[in-house]
Amino acid sequence: MANSGDAEGLADLYEPDAVMAFPIGNTIVGRTAIREAFEQMLTMQSHYELEESLPTLHHGDLAPTSTIPADHSAGRYQVARRQPDGTWLRILHSSGYFARPEGPTAA
Repeated sequence: MANSGDAEGLADLYEPDAVMAFPIGNTIVGRTAIREAFEQMLTMQSHYELEESLPTLHHGDLAPTSTIPADHSAGRYQVARRQPDGTWLRILHSSGYFARPEGPTAA
């Protein structure tokens, strides 16, 4: 969806009250604000490399996921929740597209 410029489609992957850190250090709450963030992101970059997914864990209706960033930025992770119809929507998302967090790194 990102490579086709579909900010609305990307936002539809999130619950209405989802929370996203984008860029790192900035908290965005709600599907409308997430769509607006994706619109901004898509004006800054029009092509995104497919990223390798790390193993997904499941605990009931929750599933944390993560990828190895193709752009060498800080890592990305999401937490998805199974919906009553069996589909999965993101409830939490932290993305490192634009920068690594400032400050000391963990040893």
